[in-house]
Amino acid sequence: MLRLAFVAARSSRAASTSIKKVVSPDSGTVTMTDRCVERIHHQNSIDDSQPILRLKVVTGGCLGGKYEFVWENTIQEDDVHFEKDGARLVINKNLMGMLSGSLIDFQEQMKAKTFQVMKPDDDSYQTCSCGSSVQLG
Repeated sequence: MLRLAFVAARSSRAASTSIKKVVSPDSGTVTMTDRCVERIHHQNSIDDSQPILRLKVVTGGCLGGKYEFVWENTIQEDDVHFEKDGARLVINKNLMGMLSGSLIDFQEQMKAKTFQVMKPDDDSYQTCSCGSSVQLG
């Protein structure tokens, strides 16, 4: 797996804009698994607009917050960008304190195909067994 540090956007850019790869020990990191990268590539192969995967945290879920993955075609000024093998992920920079060190995976189960957030190196991280809820605050 390739660990990529984030680069804060300097201005709004279209989805076709290239995203820089930066590795820094002082920056927060998010790691995309190979399955995650494959799923992003799959989506891009069926959608000519080459959407970017966005990870959001919204109110809801059994612990107060819920992960939400959406496909978008724009990068916002306050986004943090990640790229692995051409697969792109963006996260609002205000969420990096919560998400730094996370592992983003794609799981195919009998009833669902979904992206999931895991924090394998953080024993204090609380999530529920559904994999989509997270403790806020």
